[in-house]
Amino acid sequence: MNELIYGPGGLTHGLTMAVIASAVPLAAAMLVGFVISIFQAVTQIQDQTLSYLPKLAAVCLVFFLLGPVFCQSLLELMDLTFQELPGIFKLG
Repeated sequence: MNELIYGPGGLTHGLTMAVIASAVPLAAAMLVGFVISIFQAVTQIQDQTLSYLPKLAAVCLVFFLLGPVFCQSLLELMDLTFQELPGIFKLG
């Protein structure tokens, strides 16, 4: 089997990076949404649009703070992929 797809650091590294890169902003949005919903329950404000801006701000803040880490991880994955690329298309 192909080392890039099935070996260590191949597809599993890419999928792990995708899960982490999407789970961290999602967790931040969920946490902010939970805090806003508790605030709405305590104050009895039932506005559906109240939580959109804080969630958006939290996700933007996460991307601003962790964007360099995500980009570095993506660059490492691209480097690994391009190093293994000649082995994929080996002729003969």
